[in-house]
Amino acid sequence: MGPATANNGFFQLQPTLKNQFLHDPSIKRVFRLFLPGNITRTVVLEISSLGDEVLQQQIFDWVTDAEKNQPYVTGGGRNAFGQPVSTKLVVTEGWRKLQAFSIEKGFVSQGYEAGLGQYTRIVQYLRQLIFESSSANVGCPAAMADGAAKVLQHHLGNSKLIAEEKKVFHNAYEHLISRDPQKAWTSGQWMTERIGGSDVSRSETIATYSPLPNDSPLCDPEEGIPLGPWSIDGFKWFSSATDSNMTILLAQTPKGLSAFYAPMRRHNPSIIVSATGATGGTELNGVTISRLKNKMGAGS
Repeated sequence: MGPATANNGFFQLQPTLKNQFLHDPSIKRVFRLFLPGNITRTVVLEISSLGDEVLQQQIFDWVTDAEKNQPYVTGGGRNAFGQPVSTKLVVTEGWRKLQAFSIEKGFVSQGYEAGLGQYTRIVQYLRQLIFESSSANVGCPAAMADGAAKVLQHHLGNSKLIAEEKKVFHNAYEHLISRDPQKAWTSGQWMTERIGGSDVSRSETIATYSPLPNDSPLCDPEEGIPLGPWSIDGFKWFSSATDSNMTILLAQTPKGLSAFYAPMRRHNPSIIVSATGATGGTELNGVTISRLKNKMGAGS
């Protein structure tokens, strides 16, 4: 027997990743236990195909990019001409591609689509479980988008909503449940503050009822969405999904703690959008990003 070298001798075989849906006994057991035969026959081919898709090399390349190249915050100072530069969260192409994949596959929207009746959520969660290990954690903002959609869906059933409120909530809801990456939104959930931690009742964020003049710029002129009548002031110690399009946040009102829908960006007709001096871009909706915390959630 000759000596081992870098290229000769014993080598440990590389593990082989297999389709979880076909080879994980726990997933197969859940599939049979919680879903009736007519539902399993309807979804089995699509879920099996998903199990193969999440093992594609392209998915792994996106995961590597999202986890290796950390997000970072730019701006917060002034440009060469002394004008303030708003903060901006920069994420990788891999993160954006994984989010687009998640949206196209309907990991949020499926929960609001007809066809599977009372078993819709079970199938939705089973599909999410299969994707999770290949997701670089984009399932987190997807889950918060799902939660925000459910909140808005509930409020849209309130007969006391005025027409403008209904329009704004319905617009956001349709974005949250879309399968089109160019249209779909994610959502944050901003609750935690320094004083209370998980005790959100001690919030120091203040909501002031301060309606804007009727001639104020719209939040989104293309969709005819106005800014709301409340002004929110405070500091959130933990703001999840900071790259999202909207958030549900908690703030104190004269009547106590309440939840608010807030768009992350707003139209500004005077903002310069190009070197030619063209105006009419968007800016953060009064939000300043202080920093990224060094934790698992900021790793992708």
